[in-house]
Amino acid sequence: MAELKKSSQSSQSPLKGVCLETPIAELTNWFQTYTGKLISVTDPKPEDVDVVDVAHALSMTCRFGGHCRDFYSVAEHSVHVCEIGTAIRSHLNMTYPSTIENTRHSLVLLLHDAAEAYVGDLITPLKRNLLGAKALETKWLRAIEQRFDLGTALSDPEESVKQADLCALSIEILSLYDRADPIWWSKFKPPTILDLDQVSIDCWSPAEARRKFLRLFTQLRDRLEGLRPEGPGKQP
Repeated sequence: MAELKKSSQSSQSPLKGVCLETPIAELTNWFQTYTGKLISVTDPKPEDVDVVDVAHALSMTCRFGGHCRDFYSVAEHSVHVCEIGTAIRSHLNMTYPSTIENTRHSLVLLLHDAAEAYVGDLITPLKRNLLGAKALETKWLRAIEQRFDLGTALSDPEESVKQADLCALSIEILSLYDRADPIWWSKFKPPTILDLDQVSIDCWSPAEARRKFLRLFTQLRDRLEGLRPEGPGKQP
């Protein structure tokens, strides 16, 4: 009887411990994030975005809709895109005039798929044919841009970001498919030897991918904060 009474009491407070920053009555299409935020998936706000949620969700999300040989997370992909993009700009001597712009660009590369932490990683053919999917992803990209003071660099990315993403994709195809259909190479440029030397696809565990994503984010954020004219400041 005591156990039943205790269980009954706990069931009366199902939201105990949940971070309700917005009254539940005001939320539509809501879900709870890893850190406990209760947010609307269709009406994102900059304050909804938490890099820990981003890193965790991306580390648990498999690329290619799961149709690759081994589990390969969007978080690992994001780290590699950052590495590739930085290497490409350096190799082509395309660095920005200031260190702060180069660091900001690296952060954009790392966060280019951050919206997928909230809307999922839809394979491109599905995203292209699912009404409203692209628009919703753009909403989240804009919220993330505002959260981290990135202008429109995620919702309207530079060509160099797209190039790094495609370079990573071509390396992943070779690394994660035992028999990659030739049709891939009719649509995407095969990686060069130099490309393959830039990154190793190791299929990190979710815990390792999350840790490395957060470590790189923290390094870039702290470097960016230290370079700003007003000096180090607190980045939420």
